[in-house]
Amino acid sequence: MIILTCSCLFGAENYREIRLGSKWKFKIGDDMTYAEPEFDDTNWNTIRVRKRWEDQGYPGYDGYAWYRTDFYLAEKYKSKSLNIQLGSIDDVDAVYINGQYIGGTGSFPPRYMTAYGSQRKYHLPSDVLKYGEDNVIAIRVYDHKENGGILWGNIGIYSEFQVPLYSTITGSWKFSPGDSPEWSRIDYNDTEWDVIQVPSTWEAQDYPYLDGYGWYRHTFQVDRDLAQEDLILVLGLIDDIDEIYVNGVRIGQTGRFPGEQSGHGTVHWKDERFYYLPSKLIQWDQDNLLAVRVFDTGGSGGIYEGPIGITSRKDFLRYKREKKRKKTSNFFDELFNEIFSD
Repeated sequence: MIILTCSCLFGAENYREIRLGSKWKFKIGDDMTYAEPEFDDTNWNTIRVRKRWEDQGYPGYDGYAWYRTDFYLAEKYKSKSLNIQLGSIDDVDAVYINGQYIGGTGSFPPRYMTAYGSQRKYHLPSDVLKYGEDNVIAIRVYDHKENGGILWGNIGIYSEFQVPLYSTITGSWKFSPGDSPEWSRIDYNDTEWDVIQVPSTWEAQDYPYLDGYGWYRHTFQVDRDLAQEDLILVLGLIDDIDEIYVNGVRIGQTGRFPGEQSGHGTVHWKDERFYYLPSKLIQWDQDNLLAVRVFDTGGSGGIYEGPIGITSRKDFLRYKREKKRKKTSNFFDELFNEIFSD
């Protein structure tokens, strides 16, 4: 009897493009200037990733520390969607590329929440990368007790099979916990709301114990040159249930909120979010308001993984066909290898 497991059937295809090496610059303590690409880390010590820092000259140390390294990114990667994978980090991390925050897992003190055991994977926005140049990675880590650091797992820059985007809508978004129908309105004043990064879980951004409702608001523009296209809003992966408004008009929903008809509680955190974007709602070459209502049933919550932006219906359909083909091809490749591996 053959028991076949195929991890390729879930999520996007990933291919390692750049190895980041095992030796990184390292310093205990905490200083946000360490995230800046111009910071001089010449006098820092060097330690290995995929190995706890206690075994590399820091026995018994708990608290903050920083890792830094760099990588060269060739021009050919401009056409690819990239992510960084960092394995398992004990306990909390925040990752910066060229000084820009791109994601984190867990929550730093004073509202500490560990993310030990979670695999770190963060989308690399094209607007923070330098093509044909060196790029600086800085990682802020907090260890509460026992082992600390970047401990194990796959580490590198990976390309990902994703739907192509005309434009991305990542970065700083407005956010508020709670729930109110007024928050979908285009004229609602959200100036007092917090600012968090998308994509990233809200637990990684000062909301470590938030289960339930949260709202996002963000403005984006669409080039008038796309007026003849049927457009699709791409919102990556959301944990768990979402409802989408553009310029105050509801355009779609994934999952069922509490109190709605049967279906609430169904897992949707692995489902890619795509919503048809009616052209009559779009204000061309002007700010458009995107409001996202989210309900988290427990654990991590929020818009946690990309891609996020605008694509065309043609590219969307092409992506879905190609993804289905890749899944089928990979399934039979693994089945063949399992049968004839002995």
